[in-house]
Amino acid sequence: MKRIFLIPQKAVSLLKQRARNLKRNRQITHHEALEIVAKTVGFDSWHQVAGAAEKCRPIEDAFRRGFLLAFDSSEVPDLENDELPIEWEEYAFELLRSQLFENYCAQLDEEDLALRPISKTLDSDDLKEYFELDWGHLYFFRLRSPEDVSSSVQLLELIAEHSLWMPRLVFFEGELIDMSVLPATDKDRECLENSHLY
Repeated sequence: MKRIFLIPQKAVSLLKQRARNLKRNRQITHHEALEIVAKTVGFDSWHQVAGAAEKCRPIEDAFRRGFLLAFDSSEVPDLENDELPIEWEEYAFELLRSQLFENYCAQLDEEDLALRPISKTLDSDDLKEYFELDWGHLYFFRLRSPEDVSSSVQLLELIAEHSLWMPRLVFFEGELIDMSVLPATDKDRECLENSHLY
């Protein structure tokens, strides 16, 4: 079975810092220090670290600087469609777990009269369990050509051209956009009165 390595850019930066310290302390070459650091965290080589980081970069960039979309499993667009403007990122949830969890915890508790974030109304064990149940099954996508879209309106128009379903969640530059407040539309993109996307 092939192992999949996921490593965020922040972790790579920390490993590089560790390697610089190791190089200085042991008086070894930079390359040797990188190799040692890579092996101490479970990689076979620094080359493997760099490769894993490069595979993860588009996902992180989509989340931090662009759009990341999440669809319910029953509403996933046709993955076989080569004209689909979005690309499924199978490992996005695992890679971005901590950032997604922060977004999850910041949601307002609709049952709380003061409308506090759910992080203030639920205990930490419940938060983790609900997070996994609510978002752990979602399919995450990024734009194939992020430069073509600069607003959430443009994004949703683009998705509507290729999918019957809108994403359940949209993250724009790391912030969750509440899709539930947007009105649902029919096949001609006319608003349906008193209706929401879900």
